[in-house]
Amino acid sequence: MIGYWNVRGLKSRRFEIEKYSESGAYNPNGRGLEAALGNIDLDLVSQLQPTRLAERHGDSDTTIDLCLVSPAISLDVDWRPTVLSGSDHLLCEARLRLPRAAAGRHRPLRRGQLYPRGEALGDVFGKMRRRAERASRRRRNEQTEDGGNSARPKWWSADVEARWRDKQRALASWRLARTSSDTTTRTSARILKNKTNAIFKRTAAASQADCWDAFIRNANCNSTMFWRFVSSMSGDSPRCSGLQIEHNGRILRTEADRGEAFLDRFVQQCSQDDHAAREQLRSALDDAIDIRGTPPAFTAQDLEQAIARLSDTSCGPDRLRSSDFRALSDQERRALLEEMNSSIATGTIPAHWTDSFLVPIPKPGKDHHTLQGYRIITVQNIGGKLVEGLVSRQLSSYLEQHLPATLGAYRPGRATWLNVGQVVHTAFEAFEAREHTLIVGLDLQDAYNLVSVPKLARLLMDLGVNPYLVRWLLSAFQSRRCALKCGRWLSEWTSLMMALPQGSPLSPICFNAYTLPIATMSLPSKFHVLTFADDVLVVGTGKDMAVLERHMQEALDDILTICQNASMEINPAKATACVLSLSKHCPPPCRLRYDGQPIPDTETITHLGVTLDRRLTFGAHIEKVVSRCTRALGTLKMAQKRGVCQRRIVELYRSLILSRLTYGGEVITASPSSLERLDRIQNAALRIATGCTRDTARSTLRYMVDVRSVPQKIETLRVTAVAKILETPGHPLRTAVQSMTDRAPLRRLQKSGWIRQACATLRDIKGRHSLRAGPQFAATPDCVSDAWNIMACHSLDRSCREWPPGVANAAFEELLDEIHDRDTATLVLATDGSVTRDPPRSGWGCFLRYGESTRCTSGACRLTLSSMRAEMEAVTLGLCAARELAPDAEHIIIATDSQSLLRKLETGWSPPEWQQVPQRITWLYCPGHSGISMNEKADRLAGEGSSATSRIVLSASDIRHIVNDYQREAEAQEALHRGSREVERMVERGLRRGWVAKSHRRGAVGRLACQLACGTISRRTLADVQSVGGAEAAWTRIFGSRSASEAAAEE
Repeated sequence: MIGYWNVRGLKSRRFEIEKYSESGAYNPNGRGLEAALGNIDLDLVSQLQPTRLAERHGDSDTTIDLCLVSPAISLDVDWRPTVLSGSDHLLCEARLRLPRAAAGRHRPLRRGQLYPRGEALGDVFGKMRRRAERASRRRRNEQTEDGGNSARPKWWSADVEARWRDKQRALASWRLARTSSDTTTRTSARILKNKTNAIFKRTAAASQADCWDAFIRNANCNSTMFWRFVSSMSGDSPRCSGLQIEHNGRILRTEADRGEAFLDRFVQQCSQDDHAAREQLRSALDDAIDIRGTPPAFTAQDLEQAIARLSDTSCGPDRLRSSDFRALSDQERRALLEEMNSSIATGTIPAHWTDSFLVPIPKPGKDHHTLQGYRIITVQNIGGKLVEGLVSRQLSSYLEQHLPATLGAYRPGRATWLNVGQVVHTAFEAFEAREHTLIVGLDLQDAYNLVSVPKLARLLMDLGVNPYLVRWLLSAFQSRRCALKCGRWLSEWTSLMMALPQGSPLSPICFNAYTLPIATMSLPSKFHVLTFADDVLVVGTGKDMAVLERHMQEALDDILTICQNASMEINPAKATACVLSLSKHCPPPCRLRYDGQPIPDTETITHLGVTLDRRLTFGAHIEKVVSRCTRALGTLKMAQKRGVCQRRIVELYRSLILSRLTYGGEVITASPSSLERLDRIQNAALRIATGCTRDTARSTLRYMVDVRSVPQKIETLRVTAVAKILETPGHPLRTAVQSMTDRAPLRRLQKSGWIRQACATLRDIKGRHSLRAGPQFAATPDCVSDAWNIMACHSLDRSCREWPPGVANAAFEELLDEIHDRDTATLVLATDGSVTRDPPRSGWGCFLRYGESTRCTSGACRLTLSSMRAEMEAVTLGLCAARELAPDAEHIIIATDSQSLLRKLETGWSPPEWQQVPQRITWLYCPGHSGISMNEKADRLAGEGSSATSRIVLSASDIRHIVNDYQREAEAQEALHRGSREVERMVERGLRRGWVAKSHRRGAVGRLACQLACGTISRRTLADVQSVGGAEAAWTRIFGSRSASEAAAEE
């Protein structure tokens, strides 16, 4: 049997055993293997568990991987399976732990310095980079002094390290003292040990809670980021080394091999050889600039807004973050603004502005064992992204007037689901007319990489873009320095002449302009093209399928011609066609072709994350959402297991699960039973967050967390979306919405589209009121901002409510005298709003004083608006009354007690009708309920001054508030009809709606509080209640009240 095995000794500390035969239920070679291994002085460190399972048809073998090492290092070798590779084989790896000195001595050179320290940099970015490098070195030195270890978990802070050392010293003292004959010595050592141990546990728990709070509060997290964070909290390094990538017939095992392969592939994909064409166009632009044009200049306000928009994303090669820019002094900001304007005027860009890291990230749903399963993005220096962001906003304003309504990507006021909404509306209207809808989905291959920069520049010039901006764009897309990061490996600088880099703020705006020929192509009647970045959707309706196919084929041929002229390519493998129809006779499959290749006819088509089926039942979409959200429930369970407080678990639910449940809800018209499946996912998530039992009423769970059912949420999204369409001039669906809102259209089918359903709800809500036909807020012009003075903070605040009667009123009159100019005619306007829910009523009142003349006016309606909205109605009514009372007034002082309104005005946004007031306005904060006579009169007018008969103009936010109130009232009536008293019991105990979403309780305490509040308890909770002395004692211990009937004031 030994002849069946050949054991070869290699030069390294590793042996390879070649196998010659294995078959049958009993393998006779096992004894031979034992005999062969018996002659070798090696230790077996691997576990005897199968690493290859015979699951494929025809296989009858099972493999066990063996790891044999020298006895001298067997204790330092860690063996474990890593990840699946292929169909049924677990890849295994053995890691050798080296001492710190040996690891540092034998570790290969990680990387060279991308920015040498001696490099002379005199601009603002150079100074910021030097400060960042000094701060980084100081942090590394502090970690070295503290004995920092990369294997320690994320929550191991300096305070935890100090408490751990105290614990270790106390433990050592206890080990010495426990053998002492002195009882006092043993007792004191034991007490000190227990005390330091308890302090360490509390400190560690607080540090862990802080880490969880910071992650959930600051990160726009997804499931991948969540599990990476969980690993970092456990001290585990990312296990990416076991992920083997196959390329050109060999397996890339090291980070260096993978990084070099990714870099070579990126260079092949993105490198363009059109330097001569770009230089020729640059010369033409220089000549055009000499003849005409003035360079655009950015202002200090533009820079302030751009810095405020910066997000805390991964830093580029210069290691600068958004906080470094927010910490710039006024002098440095002026110097930075001067550098930016000089760059725009001269068309020159410093090289370090465009320096970038290249980072491969896995594509969702792709094979991550090949290079094609990754997308390489550019992580640019944040300073360059700051400048590019300013240029992209100005370029977007230039292009907005030339972009068609069917182009929906990266445009202000255009939601992601808008293109899908247009398709669904078109299909439902075709259903009403007994027509078919043919949809073809296309995908532009390597969209950003195949853009011809010279053609893009000529297209921008033809659209009338400032030549200074076009020249600057040519310089921005010139040769860029890139360094690829793969794990801990970093390549050297690589200069590339690329097209549109992934991750640049300029790329999506320029790509919109580049795909303009496709979005504006001529099409037959009842055909239109919808584009969103690299996704193209061609939609056509008609009664005859043969005619539809012929016209669709002509449109596809035209798209092929446009792509060939613009150097774009359509990926035929991703092209799909689908026919939407309610016909009982199934239409024949489409025989469409693109560039000679057939386009498959499918039962469903997915566009922008929404799956459409042939009859628009949305069953396939609901199935996908349920599957994804069910898997995401594991994140809530892990957070609850790790002791995260209920407030953060609810936030995690809203970001990871609720966002998926309601995505595209504006256009989804699924059946109630399908939407009920989504609501079950929400109920499961709420039970995890609250710790309640399965028999807890759904209305109780939603009351505690302050959420509504998924069907109600989708209805609110749909109605609000239609109201926003009415407020958006130039919206592609505005004409259809206006016609359906004014009068109900004829209806043939029982099931209607999303716009028809939303318009029916709007007609019921608005009654005799009207809907706003323009935006509720608009940017305040500079001339209006100069004429307005907002005084939100002054000597009077809410503390004056504690003053003696009459003192606050006298102080307010003195403040008015200081503001009032004796040489100008000044009118004082005091406003106030009042909102009640039972019965629903919103009122507003204003008191005007102009010299010796006064006037009172008020209004009200039987709707529940927000308090800020009622205050806005009071201001609007007061300005109309001021025009009648004092048409010659030059100055108006508006005294309001709404801080939210003043903060909104301070942001630079205001209602358009207020911007038409010619007078100079001073907005003055007047503390309410503090004895100021003018405010008290306005308050009485708002609460009791008028019957609820006024007609107002409802905005989208008003519609959302009204729909929410209707849904809450309907839910309360349903609970009353069922005889459920859980919500009523919590109201009696002082627990307001959403008290769990604000609770900092965690673990067993949070579970006990929620179950006691709702009245349904589990067996485990019952045992906990009995252990503390009953329900009253448990309630007192948790909520701090003396009896269960008293309110928990802290909530």
